[in-house]
Amino acid sequence: MPLFFDLRSEDRNRDRVTISDGRGMSACILRYGATVQSLNVPDARGDVRDVVLGYESPAAYDMQDAYLGAIVGRVCGRIRDASYFENGRRIDLVPNQPYGVLHGGPVGFCYKTWDIVSRNSYSVLMRLVSPDGDQGFPGTVVTEVLYTMEVPGELTIRYHAETDRDTPVNLTSHMYFNLDGQDSGPIDRHKLMLNARKYLLTDENLVPTGKIEPAAGPLDLSSLTELGPVINAPELEATGGLDHSFVFARSAEGGAEAAAVLKGGESGITMSVYTDRPAAQVYSAGSLTPRAGKEGAMYGPHHGICIETQGFPDAVHHAGFPSVMLRAGESFDSFTTFRFAQDGQ
Repeated sequence: MPLFFDLRSEDRNRDRVTISDGRGMSACILRYGATVQSLNVPDARGDVRDVVLGYESPAAYDMQDAYLGAIVGRVCGRIRDASYFENGRRIDLVPNQPYGVLHGGPVGFCYKTWDIVSRNSYSVLMRLVSPDGDQGFPGTVVTEVLYTMEVPGELTIRYHAETDRDTPVNLTSHMYFNLDGQDSGPIDRHKLMLNARKYLLTDENLVPTGKIEPAAGPLDLSSLTELGPVINAPELEATGGLDHSFVFARSAEGGAEAAAVLKGGESGITMSVYTDRPAAQVYSAGSLTPRAGKEGAMYGPHHGICIETQGFPDAVHHAGFPSVMLRAGESFDSFTTFRFAQDGQ
């Protein structure tokens, strides 16, 4: 069943749209990649800060080598060997990495121009039709993403997808958060809590091996932990800091409890993440190469952190992982809410 809200029709040729909660929080979203270009949130003093990394011009997103703010699909994360088997038949995908496929392939959802279906002041509904064979994946998939600020202080992303053939679907948002502001430099003084006691063990290419291990040492983020010592821990040198898939605890299922909490270093902004997804790839941007951002900002390693709520990566190769297969005639529906609060409120 498609997403439906009381939204008015929108000019399909519009390149971007702004939504707002009416109380000082707003977001600018591009058709290209259904990308969150900016997310403006009041801080503890009432000043508004843009808390996601991005580019000044929409044209700068054409390369999208870092997936800044984009919706990633048809399958986010890594797929080993650019292939999988379904009902005894090998499905060959289009590789974009030496080990296989990353974030949907060379021309994944983040490189597509989405249609704006409808919108109002606080919501926008976008749609993308991915044809049969797109990046090697079988079946035509119709995906809808709803960004809404209907609840003040919250940005919720709702995902809906349908297919006419069985195919894997695993969608996420690749926003890079910096709660002190997108131009404030490294996130070392941020604090992070994950409602997760386990993570997926990976090989040298960060592809899951199928094993699930306790989140110990610098990966134990079960309480608010300053990120500087974590991302600089010797144990995480090989991954350049955090680049791990954490398995959420049962208490976070369905959004009953926060799956993650991120607190800015000096802004007084706290972001709580609620989701029905079983995991999140938490990436502290250790591989983010130097580049120009918005309003004269220069970005580099660890200038933001991604909390990519999703199904398990490479699930197509591991029977013990929750399936990401979407069956013909069924639908994929999911949500993630980013709730913002300020110190003293």
